[in-house]
Amino acid sequence: MDARAERQHVEELLRDWDPVGVIPALIEEGLQPDEYDSYAPHVHRTLADGCTAESLALTLGLFRTRSMGLPASPSTDLAAARRLVAWWVSRDAAAEPR
Repeated sequence: MDARAERQHVEELLRDWDPVGVIPALIEEGLQPDEYDSYAPHVHRTLADGCTAESLALTLGLFRTRSMGLPASPSTDLAAARRLVAWWVSRDAAAEPR
């Protein structure tokens, strides 16, 4: 998987995170669900640098509270970070030669 495809997958997982709760409405209205796409490059780099789910959850929490002005939700951010890291690790495992 190339870096562009990886970032697109990160975008999809960030849509699942959806802290603002807008993705279903955007899809329903036929609009591009790109609310969190601007965060994907940073999340992708963080994953590539070998982050833990806990450290990525802190990053997601900063996006949520500082960038979006939302209340903190550590458990939701940790769940999303765990999905992101699990996907990243499985992607690495699939790329390893057998």
